Amino acid sequence: MSDYGPDCGGRIKGVTIVKPIVYGNVARHFGKKREEDGHTHSWNVYVKPFQNEDMSTYVKKVHFKLHESYTNPNRIVTKPPFEVTETGWGEFEVSIKLYFMDPNERPITIYHILKLFETDPISKQINIKKYIISEFYDEIIFQDPSAMMQQLLTNTRQLTIGPYKHETDFEDKKTKTIASIQSAKIKVKSEIEELKDRLKQTQTTIAKLKENISSAEAKQELEKKQQAQLQQPATPLTTTSDSQQSQSQLQQQQQPQQESQPQSQQLQSKQQQQQPEQPGHPQDEPMQQVQVMENIADLQPVTQQEILKPQTESKQTVEPVQQQPESSSIELSQPSEVSQEKEVKVDEPMEQQPATVPTEQLQTD
Repeated sequence: MSDYGPDCGGRIKGVTIVKPIVYGNVARHFGKKREEDGHTHSWNVYVKPFQNEDMSTYVKKVHFKLHESYTNPNRIVTKPPFEVTETGWGEFEVSIKLYFMDPNERPITIYHILKLFETDPISKQINIKKYIISEFYDEIIFQDPSAMMQQLLTNTRQLTIGPYKHETDFEDKKTKTIASIQSAKIKVKSEIEELKDRLKQTQTTIAKLKENISSAEAKQELEKKQQAQLQQPATPLTTTSDSQQSQSQLQQQQQPQQESQPQSQQLQSKQQQQQPEQPGHPQDEPMQQVQVMENIADLQPVTQQEILKPQTESKQTVEPVQQQPESSSIELSQPSEVSQEKEVKVDEPMEQQPATVPTEQLQTD
C-alpha cells in the first residue's frame, strides 16, 4: 500500500475487471410486538462478495443510510462483514454506498428495499412468515483501472476457510431466470409474427378498400358527366352545304330590295323631268304628284278640286306615304308611269271636268 500513491501508475487502457457481489437483507419475526417500542422484526442488511474473497482489500468503507426515524440513520462500516443489524416494524429503502481504496475511483451506490413481509402476487395479501430472505446478485465493473486498483483487485484472499454459501441459491435462480427469459423471447417472437400477419391482412384490406373507393369515385364522376350531357340543350348540326344555301337565300332576298330602290328613284327622277311648270302654284306641285299617285293606287277618280286642296291638307296625306316600307315601292312602280299621263292632263286648261284615268290606258301601259 505504501508503494502506491493517489496518482501513481495512471490508468491501464483496455483492462476490465468484474467483481460480483450480493446485497440484500434477512428478517426474523418476533411473533408479537415488543411492548417497549412496538417492533415486530429483527433484520440484517448487508453487501458481500459473491465469491469467497475478502472485499476489504479493494473496498475502504461502506455507508448504510437507514430511515430517519432511527437515532443514528448513517451507519459506516470499515471492515467485513459489511452489514447493519437492527429491529423495526416497517419496510423502507436503504442506500448502500461503497468507497474504494483508490480515491480516483468513484464510489457506487446501491438501493435496496428492506423486506419484512411477503406479499401474495395474486391476492395482494401480506403473509407474515418467521424468516424472510430478500437478496440480489449484481456486478461491479472496473473499466481501465489504475495500476494500484488493478493490483488490489487481482490479489485478494479468501474470506473463510470452510464452504461459502448464500441464503439464496443463485445457480438455481440463474437457470430459472434464463429459462424464463428464453420462454419470454419465444412468446414475444410468436406475438411479433402474429402481429405481422395481422398487419399484412390489414394492409391488404386497406388496399382493397382504396381500390373500391377509387372505382366508386370514378363511377360517380362518369354518371355526373352523363347527367350533365343529358341536361344540355341539343344544338343542331349545320353542314357547309346548309350554311351556303342559307347565305344564298339571304342574298336572293336582299337583291330585289336593292334593285327596287334604284327603280323607284329613277321613276321619281323621270316624273320630275316630265312635269311642266304650272304658273301660280309652284309650291303645290310635289303635293299634287303624291296625291295623284295615291289615287291611282286606289283606282278611284280624282277631281280637280281634290288636286287643288290646300297645302295643309296635303301635308297630312304625305306622312303615311313616308312611313310605308321599302317593299311598297315595288308595287307602285307600275302606276308611276300612269301618273305621268295624269300629270300631263293636269296641264290642260282647268275646267270643271273630272280628272279620271281610264282603265284601258292603265292596262296598255
